[in-house]
Amino acid sequence: MKYLFAILSLLFAFTASASHLVGGEITYKYVANNSYEVLVTLYRDCMDSKLGGTGGGSSTSNSADLEEVYLRTISSTCGNTSVGKITLTKLGYTDITAICNTASSKCETNSNYGYGIEAHYYKGLVDFDNYSQYNGCSFQIFFDKAERSNS
Repeated sequence: MKYLFAILSLLFAFTASASHLVGGEITYKYVANNSYEVLVTLYRDCMDSKLGGTGGGSSTSNSADLEEVYLRTISSTCGNTSVGKITLTKLGYTDITAICNTASSKCETNSNYGYGIEAHYYKGLVDFDNYSQYNGCSFQIFFDKAERSNS
């Protein structure tokens, strides 16, 4: 009996689910010299958990906020090599649900609508002078979050 309990415990230990992200985008803007501002937008389903304790809606569950994005080389001469992380600062969030003015999306506390989407905004700075050993390489900036929405 204790072996059955141990096996069932292992099966249920890995069934966590987080399904609040519906998409995201990364853009960048030249600042000066070899420095670029990295801008990240995550789109959250307001019917699911909040990001870092922020966001609207009535959900009481919470998921970790996006704190960093990753930098890697992606050229044939430089390979696919992870070279660093870019620390992000959260700028805020806004309800972007496209609905009539008389309706309230799920991002509001007293919602009378079936869904809601929020955009969460982040920024970071990368100075490519710190990566001079990769001169001539192409780079990719990406993030990895497993909380993809089923919606």
